[in-house]
Amino acid sequence: MGPIGHNGEWLLGLVLLAVAGDTDTATPIPAGEPDWEALLRMAREQSVAALLCDGVQRLPADRQPGRDVVERLLVMQQHAEAESQRHNRALRELLRLCNANDIPAMVLKGLTVAACYPKPEHRECADVDVYHFGREDEVEELLSRQEGVEIVRDKAGRHNKYLLGGVTVECHRHFVSTARYPSLARYGEHLERMLREEGHTRTVDFSGAQLVIPSPTWSALMLLRHMADHFGKDRMPLRQVVDWAMLVRAYHGKIDWKEVMEVVEWSGLRRFFDAVNAIVVGCLHVKRAMLPCEVARYEDDRLAQRVMADVMVGCEAAAARKGQGGATAEIGCRGSLLCEAAHSHRRFWRNAWKHRLTHQDPLLGTYLRFMKSFLKPE
Repeated sequence: MGPIGHNGEWLLGLVLLAVAGDTDTATPIPAGEPDWEALLRMAREQSVAALLCDGVQRLPADRQPGRDVVERLLVMQQHAEAESQRHNRALRELLRLCNANDIPAMVLKGLTVAACYPKPEHRECADVDVYHFGREDEVEELLSRQEGVEIVRDKAGRHNKYLLGGVTVECHRHFVSTARYPSLARYGEHLERMLREEGHTRTVDFSGAQLVIPSPTWSALMLLRHMADHFGKDRMPLRQVVDWAMLVRAYHGKIDWKEVMEVVEWSGLRRFFDAVNAIVVGCLHVKRAMLPCEVARYEDDRLAQRVMADVMVGCEAAAARKGQGGATAEIGCRGSLLCEAAHSHRRFWRNAWKHRLTHQDPLLGTYLRFMKSFLKPE
């Protein structure tokens, strides 16, 4: 599976066990034993701890870890389930307010993608992303006046944030950030235009409230851009790769792949798109026939292997830097703006190859905007 290490291969195998259908009998579990402590740490950092527990439960008895590991996994899974319930309660509270005032509310990614998982409550999520079709100010004013919610405003204008029932909610005005990447404007306009067209949204019942959900085609384009943004800036966790695999499995027959391919081509995402598809076919057993174009064998695709190595190893390295004191500790100093700037400079150029893969903006111009926003925030 490429240079992802023995523990990485175990993590992939167990995640595959968790999400594979009952007919998938070719799930690869490596020989030997993993470092279970390292594996649990990787799963937390990759936001797949609940899936790891599901995978372990499907292992043959002679491959099961010790009781202490199983108990820790169950605690992590229970925590993910509790977080899922909290997120659903927060969403219900928001929908109650919106429905009472005839304001539409659409969820992005989270709930829509979670529904594609065998156990939706085991898809880990940090926040709730919502869109109100241009009526965001009304919702925030109601929350502030009626519920006493404090709104944290985004200077870049993409989304404001607030806490609802202890859950972070991101209220989107736009779907992409053009402050650092001006070329994304066309992509964002395309996503907004799709939502104005018939057939790209529908209203469903969510615990007695009315909730708008986007079409599978819109979700595919949004998720792809979201993955590319995370990967291009610094890190894309394994959970996002699993999200793509689950979305394709669930909706491959309903996604307008012609439109997706057109956007992928003019937005410059084709190589990233092909690499991610090689990964989900080679590592997560998505069927090639579910995808709209020829998919390279993962074992023969060096770019896909490099992307996957960055997902698995890069994510763990980022966690290690954070555990050692954050950005400034990496270069031997703390609390200095100059040190933070030096770290940001190094991180940007370390990720330059990923920028080229996911963005069309000239690299130098992006770097100058990045450093300007860091050194002189608005």
